[in-house]
Amino acid sequence: DKTVSDENGNGLAEKNEILTYTLKGKNSGIGNANAIILKDTLPNTVTYVPGSMKVIHSPGIAAGSVTDNAGDDIAEYIVNGQTKTIVFRLGAGANATHGGVLAEGETYEVQFQVRVNIPGNGQEVPSILNFARITSESDAGVTFVDDGTAFINPQGGPVPVVLSIFKASLL
Repeated sequence: DKTVSDENGNGLAEKNEILTYTLKGKNSGIGNANAIILKDTLPNTVTYVPGSMKVIHSPGIAAGSVTDNAGDDIAEYIVNGQTKTIVFRLGAGANATHGGVLAEGETYEVQFQVRVNIPGNGQEVPSILNFARITSESDAGVTFVDDGTAFINPQGGPVPVVLSIFKASLL
């Protein structure tokens, strides 16, 4: 699942408010999901809150905060021009450069925060759409991709969209 919650709990994205994104998943396939990498590209309507990435749980990874810097743990925040991306490498054996393994039935959960940008000249906060993609490889070498979206709308509140099933099957 990929969900978003707002700081004051009213279900609306408001100017300068902190939003918390939670991403959960499970390997529901037969066999391992290997080389697991989760990437979340931030929309230009939000700004990443430095130091807010954390692992709630993942096999082989200590729960808690991770750094924003590349090369020192399983996560990083990457800015490449206008593209801003959160990256988590998950599963047993994950490190600063490679994703690890989720065995059949194993789960993960991670979080990070963003701040809603203040729109220009009297404009309202627009709907905020946020996309994530998780990739893995089966034991047979088949690549699997799953996408998830979280949406928070100033007029209608959050709409969670599922990013939860990984099927890694042997061929």
